[in-house]
Amino acid sequence: MQYKIKTMKKLFLLCIITLSCLYSKGQLNPIKDLNFSHSYQEPYNCWELWWTQPDSSLTDTLIGYNIYRDTNLYTFTTNTIIGWNPCIGNPDTTNMSFMQYNMGNFYIHVTAVYNKSHIESLYNDSTDFGGIAIGINENLYSNKFQISPNPFFQQTTLQTGNILKIATLTLYNSYGQTVKQIKNISGQTITLHRDNLPSGLYFLRLTEGVKTFAIEKILITD
Repeated sequence: MQYKIKTMKKLFLLCIITLSCLYSKGQLNPIKDLNFSHSYQEPYNCWELWWTQPDSSLTDTLIGYNIYRDTNLYTFTTNTIIGWNPCIGNPDTTNMSFMQYNMGNFYIHVTAVYNKSHIESLYNDSTDFGGIAIGINENLYSNKFQISPNPFFQQTTLQTGNILKIATLTLYNSYGQTVKQIKNISGQTITLHRDNLPSGLYFLRLTEGVKTFAIEKILITD
């Protein structure tokens, strides 16, 4: 009998200690199931970021979410989805600048924000954003744009049916990172040199102001 009483006292004490820790530190549960969708539909780069709200907390009141690009706070929101997606008919421009952070790879993570003091949860889920999405409509202008040779080893020539004025040629690797850029292009012929680029698949985009003349795949070989 005394053994049972001692055991019950220990369990009761353990419950008191556990509840005290919860109320002193809070639960601050993190979000769940972070997802990022990104696509390109001429002339838009469309994206959506969404997640599942955290498990309910006994001690803390969820008031919203902080969204980070790497370690930089992008915005606070009370929604579980944000985005800019004119590709599916959502023309809201509120989040247009999200992908312009550094025009290359960055990590996205979302923290849950609790209480009036805006205490943040830890984050246990991140997603990698690999730069600008390209290639969905890569053949849209193929009849006005030729690359020869392709594949190429040291250099290739790009011929366009349009007369360019102050155009820009941007070359992306397979991760969407900008690896080469030629500005102030005029005329109809462009010579692209390999320089120190490794062999592999690349995407190029020819633009003039906000107008895109070509999006094409090229292959560099050894």
